[in-house]
Amino acid sequence: MSTTVEVIRNQNGINDLKKESFHNTSQFILKFMSQNTFDMSCMVLAEFLGTAALIFFGCAGGIHWNGDPGPLIPPLNFGFIVLFIVQMFGHISYALLNPSVVICAVVNNLISVKTAILHVIAEIFGAIFGYGLLMFVTPSDIFSLSPEGICMTLVHPEVSVSKAFLVEFILTSTLITIISGAWDPRNRNNTDSTAIRIGLAVAALSIAGGPYSGASMNPARSLGPALWNWKWENHWIYWVSPLSAVRYLKSQMAISEDPSRTGNVMDNRSSSKLTETIFKIENTSTKQSKLRWHEDLMKQEHLDLLTKFLAEVIGTGLLVFIGCMGCVSGFGFEPNHYTIVTGFGLAVMLIINIFGCVSGAHLNPAISLAAVVYKLMTPTTAIVYSIGQLLGGYLGYGLLMVLTPREFTSGDGFCVSAAKADTFTALIVEFIITSVLILVYCAVIDPRNAKYHDSVALRFGLTVACLALVGGPYSGGSMNPARSFGPALYNWNWANHWIYWIGPMAGGLVTSVVFRTVFYREPPREEALQIEEHPLNDKNNV
Repeated sequence: MSTTVEVIRNQNGINDLKKESFHNTSQFILKFMSQNTFDMSCMVLAEFLGTAALIFFGCAGGIHWNGDPGPLIPPLNFGFIVLFIVQMFGHISYALLNPSVVICAVVNNLISVKTAILHVIAEIFGAIFGYGLLMFVTPSDIFSLSPEGICMTLVHPEVSVSKAFLVEFILTSTLITIISGAWDPRNRNNTDSTAIRIGLAVAALSIAGGPYSGASMNPARSLGPALWNWKWENHWIYWVSPLSAVRYLKSQMAISEDPSRTGNVMDNRSSSKLTETIFKIENTSTKQSKLRWHEDLMKQEHLDLLTKFLAEVIGTGLLVFIGCMGCVSGFGFEPNHYTIVTGFGLAVMLIINIFGCVSGAHLNPAISLAAVVYKLMTPTTAIVYSIGQLLGGYLGYGLLMVLTPREFTSGDGFCVSAAKADTFTALIVEFIITSVLILVYCAVIDPRNAKYHDSVALRFGLTVACLALVGGPYSGGSMNPARSFGPALYNWNWANHWIYWIGPMAGGLVTSVVFRTVFYREPPREEALQIEEHPLNDKNNV
């Protein structure tokens, strides 16, 4: 009998433990779900508020209070607004603000598909709310000053729908590539200036593409104004083109994620290949293995050089395409000097962000020459780089000519480097401003600055803008033979073209030699070890 009672007690104890365990598990699940729901609600709210702020403040900057604000102010305004919204909400919801970027975040495994759907819904309603709020606070007579509607993304009448689609595709592809680079694990220590770089990239792309297609790059940004003004002409472009760009980049990302083809990591790839082949030699010690080792290493080096060559072709092509796109007149306004130099400077910044980890993003034979002086590359590699840069400059300019209405590019050709001063003065100015650019490059690659590379792209871009602003009225402010070669070849306009070779190349050679001789110092051993841990081939380093 006592045994039976004891069994019953034990059974009751087990049941109590099961109940307690079930209760604890249930509490944990409910708490976990509650926390996840709260976090998700915060993310959705951040996307709603961020997109609403983007539309409200961005479109407010384009209102004609005292006449037309011109082609520079609205793009810069949108870029600065993206900057502060990323700063406010980036740590909460990534501040995606754009359905195209949301899809990119899914591809990069930052968020789930369920979260992405909620983000897109929040962005759409945020855009609608932001534009509605702007209409509420703005006097109706001010709004009526723009018959097509304030802040509408529209295709210019002289630009065909197919060309506008291609412009939006290129702009969005460039933006998505920059953002993907910011999310790259190799950049986890280079996030301090992310908001600035992304904001200014949006400004650069808007300056270039705005006159053609409105430079939306964001379906939600176009939806809000279109819905409130009920104007849907060619609105599909601003959905299909950005989403097509993401789809294309997704296919390319499958290649870039292959460990054997990742990043500049080219040095790492060569090292791993070298280690692997040496291991084979040590174990076999045969002549055949040694020959195989040499063949594998040569193949790897050729693959690396080809990758860098393509990066220079595409990067220089984008530089000429985006930079010269901001020079086109005929869209109802004449871009002034400040607009042009700002566009070129920001274009340099965004291209270094994209290709800095691949080839160093030289984009300029004078930079490649300085790299040879510093023994960062061989003369053969520099020649390959320069060929890629010249080819890219020509292709970028050719693509721009295809997309631009012919009547806007008549005459001797727009964006052809031309000196307003006499020949000797122009040559001296090109020598001086290129020398300053090379000084910045030499300072960047100095081992003592190896730890300070988070904002290299930004510093280079602003340097180019400043030097072009000063030197442009004298010589055209080229500083880059490849930038001048493409337009000159396409238009077959070689007037004083030699200035843009002799001046920059002489400036690059003399400055790099002097800087290396006078100012260069080998770092102490402790710093050298840190440099090896944080090499100068980072994503944002030139």
